[in-house]
Amino acid sequence: MNESAEVKRKRIRLRPEVRKEQILQATLAEFSAHGYAASSVEKIAQRAGLSKAGIYAHFSGKEEIFEALLMKVLVPSFTGFEAHSLDGESLESIVDEFIATAYDRLNDPTFLSVFRLMITEGGRAPHLLKRWRNEVLEPYLDQQQALVDRCVERGVIRASVVASNYALILAPSVFGSLWRLLSDEDTNKQELAKLRDAHRQFLLVALQP
Repeated sequence: MNESAEVKRKRIRLRPEVRKEQILQATLAEFSAHGYAASSVEKIAQRAGLSKAGIYAHFSGKEEIFEALLMKVLVPSFTGFEAHSLDGESLESIVDEFIATAYDRLNDPTFLSVFRLMITEGGRAPHLLKRWRNEVLEPYLDQQQALVDRCVERGVIRASVVASNYALILAPSVFGSLWRLLSDEDTNKQELAKLRDAHRQFLLVALQP
C-alpha cells in the first residue's frame, strides 16, 4: 500500500464540537430514515464514519443524542419583541421582525426534521420531552411574555388577552410547522404565504395600541 492510500485510511482528528455535530447529523439522518426504535448506535456510527467507541466517546447512547438534538435544534429564536422592547419602535416594525424570524425558520430542513421526530418519536422518550419543555420551552415563553409586558407598559402594544398570553402570539407559526410536514412543496408555498400574511394581520389588529 502506498503512502497516499495509507493516509486516506487514517481517520481525520476533529475538534470535539465538530465531531459531535457530525454525530448529530448522522443520527438525524438515521432516525428520519428508520425511526428511533429501529436505529442503533452501530448504524449511527456507520453513517458518521466512526466506530461505536467513537460515538460513546461523546454520548452515552442514542437517547442522549436524541436529547442533544432537541436541545440544540428546537430552541426558539423569535426575538422580534426583544429587539424593540426598549427603543420605541412601532408595532408594525415589531410584528414584521417577529414574523420574518418565525417563518424563515420553517424553511430550515434540520429544524423541520427534528420537529417531525419530536412528534413521531417523542412518545418513546417522554422524559426527554418533559425536560425540553421545562428547560427550553417554558423559560422561553416566560421570557418573551415579560418582553411583551414591557411593550404594553410603554404603550407600544395594547393590553389584551392576546398580549397577556404569548402562546397565542406564537400559535399560528407552530401550526405552520405542522403544515410544512403534512403538505407537498407547492401547497406549502401557497398556504404558508397565506398563513404568514394572516398571522401578521392578526397581530397588528390584536396588539394595536
